[in-house]
Amino acid sequence: MTAGPLSKVTLTLQHVIEDGLQEMGYKPNIRYLLEGFWEHLIQIRNNEIYEKLRTEQRRIKFEIRHPYDVSPPKPQTWSNRMDWIERLLSRPLGDFRKYCITFIFVPYFINIRSLSDSDATDKIEVWTEKCRPIQRLDFRASSKIRYDIKRLRVLQRRGRFIKPQTPLKIKAKIPDLYILLQKERIKTDMSGWYD
Repeated sequence: MTAGPLSKVTLTLQHVIEDGLQEMGYKPNIRYLLEGFWEHLIQIRNNEIYEKLRTEQRRIKFEIRHPYDVSPPKPQTWSNRMDWIERLLSRPLGDFRKYCITFIFVPYFINIRSLSDSDATDKIEVWTEKCRPIQRLDFRASSKIRYDIKRLRVLQRRGRFIKPQTPLKIKAKIPDLYILLQKERIKTDMSGWYD
């Protein structure tokens, strides 16, 4: 079947109706035509705002779960501020050894001194052996050190630079460890420390 004169009639009838409406001064309201488009634009804007909020919430949750510093260091100020960690390595402790390994020694050797995993493990194991006569270790030092190094490497791959805990943070979070460091005569000069 061919589209005969009937289709021409409907087309011409439609044009007649449109022409008649325009002659009468009727114009369709643009608001009805653009309403869906405006909703779409508003939804895009809301999605962008929502994504910004979600990334900010994720960052805050990460910082709460990982209570150490995650900002890159200022290279010119590191050397004089890390001397106390070297002094701590020469003094054995009877308590807070796990904390020292996780939050002080592993970030220091991996991120600041840029030692290999095996060199860092060796240096920390020597320190734990010095600590053993004071009080028996209640954990396997080599396993703890390897685990902490592995965890730090994962954070590095995610773009996080973990700094060793500062004396200021140790004083705020674990005052007993800070007092112990002072008793052991480990000078923790806090002037000019980053926070």
